[in-house]
Amino acid sequence: MLFSVNIDGGLTAFDPRVHRWRKFPSLSFLPYPGSFSLVESGDGGLLCVRCPPSSFVVVCNPMTRTWKELPMSNHKIWTNDDITQMIFNRGTNCYTIVAAHARSGMWTEVYESSSGTWSVKGEPPSSIVFTSRSTAVVQGVMYCAARDITDAIKYPYQYAIVAFDLASGSWSPFLYLLPSEYQDPPHVVDCVGKLFVIAARRSENAIDILNLEPIPRRWIKVSAMPQSMYGEVDSITRSHCVANGNCICLTNVLLWQVVVYDVNDDSWKSLPQYPFNHDALGTFTLSFEPRLSSPV
Repeated sequence: MLFSVNIDGGLTAFDPRVHRWRKFPSLSFLPYPGSFSLVESGDGGLLCVRCPPSSFVVVCNPMTRTWKELPMSNHKIWTNDDITQMIFNRGTNCYTIVAAHARSGMWTEVYESSSGTWSVKGEPPSSIVFTSRSTAVVQGVMYCAARDITDAIKYPYQYAIVAFDLASGSWSPFLYLLPSEYQDPPHVVDCVGKLFVIAARRSENAIDILNLEPIPRRWIKVSAMPQSMYGEVDSITRSHCVANGNCICLTNVLLWQVVVYDVNDDSWKSLPQYPFNHDALGTFTLSFEPRLSSPV
């Protein structure tokens, strides 16, 4: 399910089972005004919400309308440049939240619902800055999109993927550099158990789907978006990319048009036009599967 949190607190989603857009109850049950605008991540039927102005963090189940405020982290003020990833363990009904900052004052913190505490982990590599909020978790490793600033004057558009090992709580010093032809910030998604990168060749108005071949560590172009669809997305810098099932969804958050790539059959399609009020739409999407049984 492709999920959007609107600026009025309402929830809308595209349900692939019935192939149509649906409305859900709003997040108005949360105790903090405006909190609906800062949904950071979600998994297992839960949402992680940052509540301004003091950056309280709340985990909620929008289906059961239950919520819990998390204890304050060591780095009390998160910014829109930080990345956040929630990982829900369906075996234990527990979840992990990773939050990281890769600009001045780098830090990483991890919250474990099993202990109810935050812990400080290793700092991100000093040679990078995060370039999007998209993250992907594959086989216990969280991947993030970043820009390599080692030689920013000579290579101002050198983008890379960085990796955080969830078990050890440490970042790999190795950067998975993208080919130089990709000069816009990329997005990462985890789909069918694999890491995919959505990257744009700006000079050609083209968007590619890439997959990392571990040995010998090279990028393979899986597919290219048909040129006839490029106008629907327009720019990858104005898009959000999420994976749901075997599909990768690219959403233009200004036009609210969605293009979908099916990994299994290597096909592209457009979703039906959004039927509700565009003025109330938010600018963040995520993959979401409603679960009544997920505890906060």
